Amino acid sequence: MAIRQTSSGSWQWDLKLIGWTGRQRATFKTQAEAEAHEHQTKADHALGRPYKAPTHTNSVAARAQTIGELVEHCWKVQWSEQKSAKPDPDHPWQVHPQYRNAGLFADWVGPKLPASEALTYAKVCEYALYRRDVVGSSPQTIKHHTGAISVLLDAAVASGLVPGRFKMPKQPPGASLARRDYTVKEEEEILNVCLRLGEEDYHDLFVVLAETGIRPPKEIKKLPWADIAATRITVHASIAKTGVTRKLPCSKRAREALDRVRARHPGSKGPFTWLVDHNLHTFWTRLRRLVTWLDEHTVPYSFRHTACTRWANDRNLAIRGITVAQIAHWCGHTIKQHQSYVHPVEQADDYASLVENMAEARARAGGKVLPFAA
Repeated sequence: MAIRQTSSGSWQWDLKLIGWTGRQRATFKTQAEAEAHEHQTKADHALGRPYKAPTHTNSVAARAQTIGELVEHCWKVQWSEQKSAKPDPDHPWQVHPQYRNAGLFADWVGPKLPASEALTYAKVCEYALYRRDVVGSSPQTIKHHTGAISVLLDAAVASGLVPGRFKMPKQPPGASLARRDYTVKEEEEILNVCLRLGEEDYHDLFVVLAETGIRPPKEIKKLPWADIAATRITVHASIAKTGVTRKLPCSKRAREALDRVRARHPGSKGPFTWLVDHNLHTFWTRLRRLVTWLDEHTVPYSFRHTACTRWANDRNLAIRGITVAQIAHWCGHTIKQHQSYVHPVEQADDYASLVENMAEARARAGGKVLPFAA
């Protein structure tokens, strides 16, 4: 993309050239001004000159001298056009996560502080320690915050506000609170309590999550009946978190739960269109009072982690020729993300059954070696 008109009527220029750090961006009132700046920029690049940001008042980048102004600049030229910037009917007060995190950093350093003074390695390290020691943020949450600051740094470099970029401080590895999966007994206990409370809808919701690994709540509540087949569920890019369409298996247990939901909600566009985030949170709080072992590590999203963990460690899938890449695709993960769900074989009995299953699989395949995932 070089020049395009935004929804506000201004003209956004965006270009990446070899030898210059990051992308160069600027916003102009007219298309002619944007084209003139592009010609000058390409000429400077051909002559080996450094990038020179526009200085006229029509450029948003030129006016973004403070860290607060730079946050608003990044919102206008980058974050406002992204899918996650669209309002959520259940949470109309929520904003784009990177825009929010960048704003928190600007508030911490002072929104009127010059960007050149705010975007230093020392300041970012100090802010990361503040998030860890004062706010109590997890390493993964701090990584999200520094990711937003990294976008600000790229924009500041492109605008000439700072001389160059630096690497964000690394965070030590730590367990995410939501990365908790349920054992079969724990899952049964939660489901039985749901039935005792007369909450069949939530019972079947949790069954489908544990069987299919669809992300709650946004993916599953937008899933239409048209995308559910007898043995397969299609999560289209329009509702997928990653923006990539994926297909995953629909087990008999999941299909039975979906049929029960259809009987209770005839005429609905999808099985879980009734799901409201606030109501789910309220019900889960109620469950925590009845199931004593439920704590901050156990959330409804853990049912998805349960499905991903079971798939990653299911030897029968490997014996049937289901590869790591296929399981990662079902989960909507990269291979690297998927590996964190794999548990190594440790017990002697596990190795005995493992060898036996491998021999049986090879015999069924006529001596051919099938891929083995775990």
